[in-house]
Amino acid sequence: MKRRLVIPVHPPKISWLLLFLTSLRDRGEASASSVEIWLICSHHEDVIFFSNAVEFLLPDIAIRILNVESYIEAALGGGALISHVRNNVNDAVINVKKFIALHHLHKMNFNFLIVIDADSFCIGSLNTLFGEAERNYATKRIYGAGERAPERAIPIYPLILAGSASLLSQLHQNRLQLSQAATIFTWFLSPPSYQGDDLCAFFEYMEREHGDIQNFMMKLTYYTFDHVVFTQFLAATRDFELFDYTAHAILDMPESLGIAALQTLQHRFGFHPVWIRARTYLAHPLASARLFPNVAMLCHMDRN
Repeated sequence: MKRRLVIPVHPPKISWLLLFLTSLRDRGEASASSVEIWLICSHHEDVIFFSNAVEFLLPDIAIRILNVESYIEAALGGGALISHVRNNVNDAVINVKKFIALHHLHKMNFNFLIVIDADSFCIGSLNTLFGEAERNYATKRIYGAGERAPERAIPIYPLILAGSASLLSQLHQNRLQLSQAATIFTWFLSPPSYQGDDLCAFFEYMEREHGDIQNFMMKLTYYTFDHVVFTQFLAATRDFELFDYTAHAILDMPESLGIAALQTLQHRFGFHPVWIRARTYLAHPLASARLFPNVAMLCHMDRN
């Protein structure tokens, strides 16, 4: 089984990345894991910077690196999209980097791929991380917060949902509206996860809808979150369900769920927590470890 862990990076995140890689090394994951680790760099200078830093400080960590600008030039014709990335048009650079990584890796015959931020921390095995994510994915149900959640009224959430859905056809946007899936925000309850065949279907769809992949990438904005677009695609075209947990008295946003809410999802619906926000886990570390023994990673180490 081919699994890949993808981490978009830029120099201000170097300390968090090294902390994450150290957490892998300290758990023996650097050599024991069958998971490929990919760093996604914007351009040649960042490739040199991260290659040198990792080799000097953590030489036993095996990583692979993708140069986004080089890939755009070689695979997508370069030109306008490179300028788009360099100038961070529509504040879209992070989403372009993620989709470029996904586009590159979807052609490399993998089974499952997870995208994380550099400010993550490993507390278990990567094989457990992927195993739990794959179990959740196989249910074809993705959990999120609908309009009952008080924070859903904050303008950024409807902007992300609408911006992401705008990349789908009008037919599929209408389908999301009719099913109420267009109102459900799923971001970061679990690490963004992609199954190989579904990701291939996703890029084939986007190429048909937008003429080619470069046109698709040029339409990305700050509000077109990679995994929100992907889960909306799954709901509209692949029979996935976006499940509104706020109908069951869970009212926080996905990336902020506490221990009690995660237990409710686990015991009532069979959801398997894959990671937990660092501040949630570390507020009650012993309880968290006992309640969620298969949680293998903490996210948002850089946030309160």
